[in-house]
Order: sequence, then structure tokens, then C-alpha cells
Amino acid sequence: MRAPGVVEAQVTYGTDITNAGSTGVSLIVEEGVGFEQANDFAVRTVWLSQLNPLVAIVVGVGLDEDRTQGIAHDYNRLDDWDELESRYGPRPVSDD
Repeated sequence: MRAPGVVEAQVTYGTDITNAGSTGVSLIVEEGVGFEQANDFAVRTVWLSQLNPLVAIVVGVGLDEDRTQGIAHDYNRLDDWDELESRYGPRPVSDD
């Protein structure tokens, strides 16, 4: 699955003790692509994935690697999961 206007995407999933279950998504998009729309696509894709456990989602979207023009959002299990579940539905796997 690819989001329209995405030039480059990097995804990381933490498996060591310091960041286990954290998923990072970095997107470089074409000029004119809505940053929030690209962010929403990335969060929805991770949320509905089989990654388990999932304790945090960190997304950065910009026109270049430095994201001098762009956005960054962090979502974590304690503060944001209820909102993400209401927005995208339940995860396909249990994080418990």
C-alpha cells in the first residue's frame, strides 16, 4: 500500500529493551501533499498492522529529510490509543 505523493518512506520497529514496540515512520512527500493527510495514512497503516506489541507510533512528514517544512506527531499507548481506536477501529491483534 502506498500513499499518493510519497517520495520516500522509512519505517522502523524497535525490538530492543529501550524502545521495544515503538514504530517510527518518516515520510518525504511531494510539494502540495497535505502533511496531515500523509500522517493519517501512516498512523492508520501502523495501527491496522500485525505489529505486536505496539506501544508508540512516531510519525514525521516533510518535503525533505530535515523536515524544515513538515510535521511530527507522537502517539503512545497510555494517552492516545482510545482516540486511535475510535478513529480507525480496533487493532487486528491484542497488545496485551
